[in-house]
Amino acid sequence: MSQELSLKDVERRAWLSLFDDGLADLGLGGLLLWWGVISLLAQTDLSRLVMTTINLSGYALLMLAFRLAKRYVTVPRIGRARFSRRRIIRVAWAGVVAAVLVNTTFALTVVAIGRQQSLLGKAVSPFVSPVLLGVFFLMLFGVPAFILDYRRLYVIALMFALPEVVRTVFREFWGLDPGAHVFRAVAGAIVIGMGATVLLRFLRSHPVPQGSEEEMGDGVSG
Repeated sequence: MSQELSLKDVERRAWLSLFDDGLADLGLGGLLLWWGVISLLAQTDLSRLVMTTINLSGYALLMLAFRLAKRYVTVPRIGRARFSRRRIIRVAWAGVVAAVLVNTTFALTVVAIGRQQSLLGKAVSPFVSPVLLGVFFLMLFGVPAFILDYRRLYVIALMFALPEVVRTVFREFWGLDPGAHVFRAVAGAIVIGMGATVLLRFLRSHPVPQGSEEEMGDGVSG
């Protein structure tokens, strides 16, 4: 029994180590920054085909950069983690439940706002849509942050949730609207800065060991 608990603890630590390199933070920060760039490009006369091509190319480059960084930065330092089938299934089901919960809540909120607007016969507050979008992002990232015990993801959730809300505050209270791209770029830069700090700390504390790379967590049962 004690051995089983010990193995589970080892596997849990291996799982948490997946986020110690800061690459997930950098990837999500890059995604948010890229959304800012797309918001800026949307104001140009580029065709829909060109915009779609640029947009998808950006996502592909972010994914490629993430995978290459994992392969050439993380793996040589801490190895490649392999987890039990039970843990993988558990996390997959948790992701499905989280996705259903988030999307159901979002849909019900949209329906409630629509009914309120039709019943009152007037437009709802300009803050409703930004706040709704913010709540959606808080749940989208907050639920996985809890499930994965990835605490920095709570901060990242705030960075995804705040740009439209802050933009609306600037527009409604001070008559200023520099554009969605500015607020998304600032939020993305904050997340990238956080990820870069974590990555630098990871590089200092995990030098590349001599010898062949070892696999961490291989064969651990959950």
